[in-house]
Amino acid sequence: MKSLLSFSFLCLITASVALAQDGYSAEELAEKGFKRYNVESGVVKCTYSGIMTGKETITFDNWGWKESSKGEKTTNVMGVQTADKSQTYLDGITQYSYDPDKKTATKIENNILKGIIDGGNAKSMTDAGEQMLKDMGGEKVGTETILGKKCDVYEIKSYGTKTWVWNGITLKLEMNMMGMTYEMIATSFEEGVDVDADEVTLPGDAQITEAPALPAGFMGGAGR
Repeated sequence: MKSLLSFSFLCLITASVALAQDGYSAEELAEKGFKRYNVESGVVKCTYSGIMTGKETITFDNWGWKESSKGEKTTNVMGVQTADKSQTYLDGITQYSYDPDKKTATKIENNILKGIIDGGNAKSMTDAGEQMLKDMGGEKVGTETILGKKCDVYEIKSYGTKTWVWNGITLKLEMNMMGMTYEMIATSFEEGVDVDADEVTLPGDAQITEAPALPAGFMGGAGR
């Protein structure tokens, strides 16, 4: 829920951590001038309410191409509660969903991002994200300030969602669908911070399962 990929509905066992595809690691993309966010580094702390409650910390570097999301959340649907302590790590176009208790991770390559990068039409992924919203029937409905940041507010009525975005970073998300409500909101945001590499890197002892890559045409071929 950290970016406009909030709308994307994001198997062979290996014994060690695999690297991102050649040419598409966080460092390589940043060196080529590609930006996932229009902010080089930062730490965002969020709270969740509604059918999901809890807290999360999102740390990013290399213009958003290196990122971790860590927290503890509980989902309550029809009286059934599910606890979630999983963590996510992003390195360029490669994403890992990590279980810190089992020390296992699922790896997926995001060919949506790869297609955008290879097309060379946008150095900033925020432009691609805005186009994705439009392709999904979304529209900009105004602006609002959160934590001193003037956010663009986008609404997709068919999904029952509203998203508050600043420089590609989602600072607030609301969902209301089929009687279920959900809200994520940033409670603090530090930008331009020095990020410890270990904080945004998948632990080296993770046992990885590879999932099928997201196809390049998924969600209209745009997104992050």
